[in-house]
Amino acid sequence: MSFNEVKSLRQSGKLEEAYSLAKQDLEAKPHDVWNKRSMAWVLYDLLKQNASAESYDTFISYLKELKDLELPEDEKMVFDNTAWQVGKMIYQLLKENDQITIAGESYQLAHQRQIDINKIKPVFEIVQSFHFTKPSEGYSFLFKAFHKSFKDRFDYVELVDWWNLDSFGKDDFQQETLPNGKNVMALAEQAYIAYAKKLLEGYKADPFTSGYSGDKPKLGAFLVKLDEVIDSYPELQYPPYYKAQILLAVGDSENVLSAFLPFAKKKRNDFWVWDLLADIFQDDEEKRIACLCRAMLCRTQEDFLSKIREKLAAYFISKGFYNEARTEIKIIVDTRVSNGWKVSNKVQQWQSAQWYTSAEPFRNNMKFYRGHSAVADNILFADTPAELAVIEFVNSDKKIANFIINQKKHGFFKYDRFFKSLEIGDVVEVRLSNDGDGNRYKLLTAGKTNQQPNDAILRLFKGNLRKKEGQEFAFVDDIFIEPKLVKELNMSSDSQIFGKALLSYNKKKDSWGWKAISVN
Repeated sequence: MSFNEVKSLRQSGKLEEAYSLAKQDLEAKPHDVWNKRSMAWVLYDLLKQNASAESYDTFISYLKELKDLELPEDEKMVFDNTAWQVGKMIYQLLKENDQITIAGESYQLAHQRQIDINKIKPVFEIVQSFHFTKPSEGYSFLFKAFHKSFKDRFDYVELVDWWNLDSFGKDDFQQETLPNGKNVMALAEQAYIAYAKKLLEGYKADPFTSGYSGDKPKLGAFLVKLDEVIDSYPELQYPPYYKAQILLAVGDSENVLSAFLPFAKKKRNDFWVWDLLADIFQDDEEKRIACLCRAMLCRTQEDFLSKIREKLAAYFISKGFYNEARTEIKIIVDTRVSNGWKVSNKVQQWQSAQWYTSAEPFRNNMKFYRGHSAVADNILFADTPAELAVIEFVNSDKKIANFIINQKKHGFFKYDRFFKSLEIGDVVEVRLSNDGDGNRYKLLTAGKTNQQPNDAILRLFKGNLRKKEGQEFAFVDDIFIEPKLVKELNMSSDSQIFGKALLSYNKKKDSWGWKAISVN
């Protein structure tokens, strides 16, 4: 056996001689594991030497030879090293403008949009029989290369089923930072997204015309994986979104909302999130329309809104709100014509309808959107308890109000999104977010209410005014009457008054007390 001699030839760069000698040994004893191992490392060096697009035929030939060795499963080292060279070859075939580093060496890859899938697919078919360490950097690099190749094809399902989502390491769930400082979504999250898309496309596709026909068991198994990754990596944004999509696809309407809400909260400023929420509420017209209205209140380029406007136009027509309907249709047509896009047959039919010519379009339907969006916000934050807050002070210029819910929860919030104006003593029902920002809160939902807080926060009072000579303020029992109210009363001490008092915190005295907010 010439194992050491073959190794020496390899290390000195005499690969042809090493290959010839290793082949002789293998032909003499084809089942000897040392001879197989010796040839495997020679083939690895030859693969490394030929990992370029122009040497593809030679590379694929050596790759087949490595497969034909049928090395035992515990022979992982040579395959782990080969993974880097296979990945490099795939990147060469992709011809993307990427900078990759392998074993300290940098490779600048040329730019070309077209993927030569007919060359990549045979490579994938061969390496499926290789034994890799899982998880490992090399195995993830190999997946990344195939991911770029197959992510827009039905082949992607086959890729992930072979590669196995359990093969991701912890690093694969972290964002990658490029040399230019740009952050790239974690490889694992990219994989979960692409796999979900293909499963959904396959599930909805006609099995007689598509390359893959999805099934409920496969979607069900993937839902289990989604739950695992959502629990383990809550910082990943999109797994909850695709969990909701899959639940919708398989008809599990009972669980879809709870699955989607964590994602929707993070992305509530994106119009398409509200569009999906509207789909969830297909059987609840009020909530569906509220979600579409909320979508229209997001800051979005008009080019993306035509489909939502069509849904709203259909609703307006069904209700006989023809002015509102024509408003939506006019904006749709103006947008599509300005972009040189075709106007849908449905919209053209609406334009030909008798009601259309007599309807008067508005400038926009913003008033309608705002009037219905509160329902959508209540859906989104339904799992956050609503609380009664009393307005303690209002800065109308900055649209900021101080509030009190109880002695432990009080502060201020900006209110202009929910109220045109507020007054001291107003009772509002709110859902709040603090995010550890001191006494500054953010309104999630808000609305005025006829409910009243308990007497520990807001109470009626009646009694005699006590005012010392020379003082501008006064008291009724333990209730402080500020100078402004005293002046408005124009009453002397011992005059009987009644009014409403609010619990208030005195910063100077670091104590709680009562102050009048209205008096008679």
